[in-house]
Amino acid sequence: MTVAVVFGAFAWGLLLLLAPGWLIARAGGLRGVAAASVATGLSCAVIGVAELGVSAAGLPWGRVGWVTITVLSAVSAALLLGLRRLLPGPRGTLGADAVAGAPAPSRVRSHPGRDRLILLGGLALAVGLGAGGLWWGTGGLATPPQAFDAVFHLAAVQTIREGGDASSLGGLADLYQGRRVYYPTVWHGAAALLPGTASLASNVLVIIVGAVSWPLGVVGLIDACCVGARTPVAGGARVGVTAAGGPGSGDAVAAPGSAAGRARALTLAAGALAAAATSALAVTLTTLAVWPYALSLVCLPGVLALAHTLTSAAGWRPRLVVGLLAAGAAAGAVAAHGGAVFNLLVLLAALAVSWVARLLRAGGARRRRVLSVLVLALAAGAAGAWVMRAPLASVLGYERDGGSALATLAQSLMDTPQYGPLTWHGLPVGIGLLALAAVAVHRRGREMRLHLVTWVLTLGLVVLTGGPQWPGRALGAVWYLQKARVQPLVVIALLVLAGHGLHLLLTRWCGQDGPRARRRTTALVGAVAATALLAAPLHAQLAGSIHDDERIAYGTLVTEAELAAQGELAALLPPGAVVVAAPSLGGTYLWIEHGVAVVYRTRVQPAADSPELRLADAPAVLEPGSQACAALEELGADYYLSVTRNPSGLEHGSAPLRWDADLAHWPSEGMESVGTVATPTGSLTLNRIIGCG
Repeated sequence: MTVAVVFGAFAWGLLLLLAPGWLIARAGGLRGVAAASVATGLSCAVIGVAELGVSAAGLPWGRVGWVTITVLSAVSAALLLGLRRLLPGPRGTLGADAVAGAPAPSRVRSHPGRDRLILLGGLALAVGLGAGGLWWGTGGLATPPQAFDAVFHLAAVQTIREGGDASSLGGLADLYQGRRVYYPTVWHGAAALLPGTASLASNVLVIIVGAVSWPLGVVGLIDACCVGARTPVAGGARVGVTAAGGPGSGDAVAAPGSAAGRARALTLAAGALAAAATSALAVTLTTLAVWPYALSLVCLPGVLALAHTLTSAAGWRPRLVVGLLAAGAAAGAVAAHGGAVFNLLVLLAALAVSWVARLLRAGGARRRRVLSVLVLALAAGAAGAWVMRAPLASVLGYERDGGSALATLAQSLMDTPQYGPLTWHGLPVGIGLLALAAVAVHRRGREMRLHLVTWVLTLGLVVLTGGPQWPGRALGAVWYLQKARVQPLVVIALLVLAGHGLHLLLTRWCGQDGPRARRRTTALVGAVAATALLAAPLHAQLAGSIHDDERIAYGTLVTEAELAAQGELAALLPPGAVVVAAPSLGGTYLWIEHGVAVVYRTRVQPAADSPELRLADAPAVLEPGSQACAALEELGADYYLSVTRNPSGLEHGSAPLRWDADLAHWPSEGMESVGTVATPTGSLTLNRIIGCG
């Protein structure tokens, strides 16, 4: 894999996940970290719509996808800009300036200086540490990840590249034996547009999502909820960042270079580093390998930031613009993964209840309008639940062994991994965040109530999901009863509280003269940076748990030597050959890495009554008229890949055989050997099936 391909994958990946959303956010008036925090969510919305449009037009995803994304981004930005110009009122900017919290160009001239360099330096360090840890554990970026979900997602990327259909409404039909079912494909469609193999594109997106989109989203959320919301300035006044584009307290601005501006920059820089130090998102990107879900998670902070801005906006015009941006970012999160619906309900519950209660207390016509909207929303929700009753019943009926509530609580509070062989490993980063949160709650108890309620709600949910078996645990079924899927919500809520604590301490110390205050400031920010640095080895271990072929969590699918052997055997096959290979023994990688068609593209059990399942269940008798030969003829398969492996040198052994256990060891009768390649742990043999006649 050349350096140019790797560089191109990173460049195009960053462009794809950030540029469309950033352009739309700018057109909507957002600036600085406010625009950056919602960029990924809005980009996901654009990609999702583009996938549906290209599929409906019957065009192949690829260059057409790039063109469609570009056109949709430009049109959306133009419409939003036109709307802002048509609506009455001042056309200021929305959100906070990157450093000062000012409405930036339209109201205050922005002067880059030391404060901006502090913020950019902190962001760069957070991105570098996050990317370094994940890249370090990945090894070579072209190394294919190995996990149950990772195999499926790699296969989805390859399917889109070959079939040209990236629609979430049936684009992955080939992976479901021809059935067109819903599956979120924003991640896969984006990866399919990047250069290099499916493995390279996916590894690059993992780094971008975990090291770039995540800290940017968290910084924007901290800015909206903690820093920009209340920035003290000279004379005791406060600046509120409002959606109208103007400061909330006259025209006072925490100007760059002032104590408030320096405290703001340091808070946001430390917030980015704190986000980089946490492990909850890294687990979803590595050991758990639920990449679409992780992509939806990094969209959530931007949505929450806009939601908080919306509730404090003055006037219907700014509320309309912010509401449109928030809806777009939320749609992007849902397009990335449907689980974002439930995540948003949890994270926005306290804010929504508080806002609705405030509107109801106003009385009069406003109260009647709110009640009408609530009735309509409940009716729409009930109708949607009825339409989706079958999938919901299936999800709510999901079962998984229970665990310890106390252990789950401790893991969640410390933010140690909650899935895989690395549970309880790493620094207890959550304890440091809890200490900062305690500062915020102690000094600003009333102002912290909503954030505190949200954190307690998410904490209770993760304990419920990871705790012992009882009827109420069914609530966690929408997260597949995996506490590692819920933990990122706890971290998001806790980072907001910790951001408040950071800002309170830094505002106090930056406003004081003397070396003692400077030492305290340096020590606090330095401690957060050191924590992010010390967290990198854990993130590397997490990445290694799906890339290091000798230490794959839950068992190795394929070794590096076996991948090379697959390449040698692939060269012996004629064009159009189809191979039967057990996916639990790495057979899928023959297709993903070497382009050879295989019968079984994922480790998911084939659909009932499909020829794939009939072949897997049939006795391995290769003679005319047998069930196996009938299924092989229907599938057009003429070759079989045999894998022998001694797992003694593998830390977690080989991956367990599932429904493909009988496929793993076919007898040699009815086959002739095409070639055999020895490996340090065994051998791979390619056979041509001749017994079926």
